[in-house]
Amino acid sequence: ELLRPKRSEKEKKAALTILARVTEVSETKLQDPARATKALKQLVALNPNDDAAWAHLDTLARAAEDWSAVCDLLVRRVEVAEAEKAKLNALRELADIQRDKLNDLDAAAETLEVFLQLSPKDTDALSTLCGVYQRSEKWELLAGTLAQLADGLDDPSGKAGVLRQQAEIQLGELNLADE
Repeated sequence: ELLRPKRSEKEKKAALTILARVTEVSETKLQDPARATKALKQLVALNPNDDAAWAHLDTLARAAEDWSAVCDLLVRRVEVAEAEKAKLNALRELADIQRDKLNDLDAAAETLEVFLQLSPKDTDALSTLCGVYQRSEKWELLAGTLAQLADGLDDPSGKAGVLRQQAEIQLGELNLADE
């Protein structure tokens, strides 16, 4: 801050206009999405409330299959979302990308746990978390999450199936038959 004085509103507006133009030219004329992404990042740093620029960054990151960047954008969306539904949607999508695109099961589990703090009875999220725990062979966590899932199910046959799966985990993977 000492070396770089704060921009006046006029300078900021001019910089935003230039960055928007650099983004457009980089993308359409130069066919250079990396340069467009760099300009957009500078633009949102100057104007973090520019939803269109954030959406454009998201589009470019997805097109480039830069899933880490998409995750960063989703985390930002969770942080700024005021509506709980918007937070939940971003968290669900973040967990899906972490699980399916990045194969980061620990991060996906952590994201789903945050989701469930906001919506503890969401059976879809509980079921997804069970799948993550199963793939990562976290049997104790899986057994506990299956119990939570069973509590949230109204369908007796669905509940029975989940409880049967929980029992199989406890007997097979956790060796709790002797206890």
